[in-house]
Amino acid sequence: MNETQKTMINEFQCPGCVDGCAPEEIEEEFFGFRCKKHCPGTILSNGAGMHKLWLGLPKGFNRVPQEQKKLNVFLYESLEEWDKHIFRARLDRFEKMYKLNVPVWQYERDGYLFVKSFSPRTGYIAVDVIKGANVLDFPNTINIGGSLMEEID
Repeated sequence: MNETQKTMINEFQCPGCVDGCAPEEIEEEFFGFRCKKHCPGTILSNGAGMHKLWLGLPKGFNRVPQEQKKLNVFLYESLEEWDKHIFRARLDRFEKMYKLNVPVWQYERDGYLFVKSFSPRTGYIAVDVIKGANVLDFPNTINIGGSLMEEID
């Protein structure tokens, strides 16, 4: 695990993890990387029921949908790493993305871009955290920064 990976895991996965804040091994799969032992355990109870949360993610990106058992969160060290993991081919990023996963929201904070996607094929929601990317890299998504962020619960 390199320092960038460790920093991203500590910032976006460790808060609220029931396994503690000591990432030892990363898990690299087809999509990005993550802490091998991560287990989000924060639950919010309100009038609408129980909701699992990822405390390290900004609001709008941190809630696990009730119909999903977990939120798929994938960390990437750069936009180039995201391209490599997502496509593994020299196709235009959006040509393939919009066929399988539709990026809906984006939010830029502290040098990271958060992209929330919906997969019509499976009905799942995923969040990609990409270091160094910016809002111009995903032009067909809704930027929820500013006043829109204040409206989200």
